[in-house]
Amino acid sequence: MLGFIGARRKGAQVGVALEREGNGCCCWHGSVFCNTNSDMESCSSSLSPVKQGSELEMLQKEHEKKMQKIQQLKQQIADTKISLERKKKEVPEEKMEAFRALTEQYNNMRNEYNALLAKNK
Repeated sequence: MLGFIGARRKGAQVGVALEREGNGCCCWHGSVFCNTNSDMESCSSSLSPVKQGSELEMLQKEHEKKMQKIQQLKQQIADTKISLERKKKEVPEEKMEAFRALTEQYNNMRNEYNALLAKNK
């Protein structure tokens, strides 16, 4: 048997309950739907709008915090990736610069040696 419980009162939430042949009720409490195995009276009184609102707000805040943490971690991952790529490029550049400096030093010493050898002949 289906039935309607509750009515819109000034400033009150609407409560609608559908009774299922002895299987408890399914209730719509303002913005929350519950499906319990309790009787309709206890079901309609168990979820107060204040409780629902505060629980919803708590869950929303928790969700927002998790989303912020996810965004922070994404940004840290992106920053770390950029830093690693930069270091990856810097290391070969540093090695090449050191190689160039050693090559130049070698060439200067070789030229000086050859010049001294030419004077001694």
